[in-house]
Amino acid sequence: MPFEIEIENLKEIRELFQAYPTIVNQEISKGLLQAGKMIVGTEKREVPIGVTNHLRQSIGMRLNANSVVIVPKKEYAIPVHEGTRPHYVPVHNKRAPLRIWAIKKGLNPYAVQKSIMRKGTKANPFVDRTVDMTNTKVRKIFVQVLEKIIKRI
Repeated sequence: MPFEIEIENLKEIRELFQAYPTIVNQEISKGLLQAGKMIVGTEKREVPIGVTNHLRQSIGMRLNANSVVIVPKKEYAIPVHEGTRPHYVPVHNKRAPLRIWAIKKGLNPYAVQKSIMRKGTKANPFVDRTVDMTNTKVRKIFVQVLEKIIKRI
């Protein structure tokens, strides 16, 4: 469920400013970093807070040459985001994550287990909300990047 920022016409922009590659690359990298940090912050506010807060803490970013990838590193991020069909979740073991979560929330783990077996879990599309909330801001950042490149050239 990675979230990538891709800049439209980036290849053409790089070619246009090929005479000044250092300036262009510096400004684009700064813009990607700024946008990535803003998106990570927004996604951390949008992700549901569990008992452990591990999902929120796992959200990070990887800066590439032409993009920044924002991704939660917990394997259960996709089921949280997309929801699940009815399925069995063990709660007999005292270390079972669902058991620990239910008890900390003041719920009966067996009742939660039964509910998931009947209904599954509801989707919480935190990535979609993040994209909707940050799309315009990311575009503004890259308009500013182009302005900075033009000023420096």
